[in-house]
Amino acid sequence: MTDQKNISFRIKNISTLQFSIKNIPELDVVDKSLIHFQINPASFADKDNDVIGIDTLVDVYLDQENQIKVCELITRITYEVVNFSEFIDPSDNSINIPDQIMHTFLSISLSTTRGILAAKTEGTQLRDVFIPILNPTGFKPVEVNKTT
Repeated sequence: MTDQKNISFRIKNISTLQFSIKNIPELDVVDKSLIHFQINPASFADKDNDVIGIDTLVDVYLDQENQIKVCELITRITYEVVNFSEFIDPSDNSINIPDQIMHTFLSISLSTTRGILAAKTEGTQLRDVFIPILNPTGFKPVEVNKTT
């Protein structure tokens, strides 16, 4: 039987690490439903500060071939884990966050990133372009990079 652990956490920080947009003439005539997103989440952990974080890189392209990039956004959502020590294996000091919990972090991060992109593109040619609703389990399991 698998030992199931509950996690107590809160969002500690939400930040935009990078944002750029190219308001090019093609955006005025392109069918906005054909805009393509490339989304790459990455995770990190900091045992000294009891945090897990998700950086989400979003590239927005005018074409399915990803040749014409019109926007880039990188967000960082940091979660403070109250019971962080329960997820550290004392035998090798490794961090073992269950996939279900990582999917929760990823889901919150994707939704927050969607809102950040909507706010940052308000009043631009990309104002009606939104990151699609995504199932976090559709991403490869997020591997936690361990820091100190």
